[in-house]
Amino acid sequence: EAIPYNWLWRNLIIGAAALALAGALALLVRWALRRRAEIAALPPPPVPPIEEAFEALGALRRMESFRKHGPERHYTELSLLLRRYIERQHGANAMEMSEDEMVALVRERFRRAPAASLPDLLQRASMAKYAREALSLSIAEADCASAEAFLLDERRDIEARAAHARDEAPAPPPDSPAPAGAAG
Repeated sequence: EAIPYNWLWRNLIIGAAALALAGALALLVRWALRRRAEIAALPPPPVPPIEEAFEALGALRRMESFRKHGPERHYTELSLLLRRYIERQHGANAMEMSEDEMVALVRERFRRAPAASLPDLLQRASMAKYAREALSLSIAEADCASAEAFLLDERRDIEARAAHARDEAPAPPPDSPAPAGAAG
């Protein structure tokens, strides 16, 4: 005699498999959403010091700060911009240095022509901040131009060092694939 087919067990097994599959799919979706949120929550890469300095200098070159708040605020911001750049790019504790220490550092480390005007600029900044010396708009514009020349020279130096480092990097072995983005 033939054994009757048990539809109940077949349906239970199919149902359990469907539930397991749905659970696995739910876990996969949950993992993907968490991963996406983690990636979105990552902070943006830091702005290079030279780019940060150029951005801040661009705002100062418009002279809005000078016109609204006078030379004291303008020169404070210009001095902080240069100090922050030197501290971030060159590792000197420039934010904590006195004017004399900063001038000595600039004269010691930055011997190229564009940096030659920085000591005078830093001294004028101190005079504007502490002695409340009235400086003209044309002097402030010239000092911004000096700071820009210094930063442009620094950018060229950074780019030259990066090019030299690329040239000095060892070539990959012939049997290994070229790095992504490399021209070949």
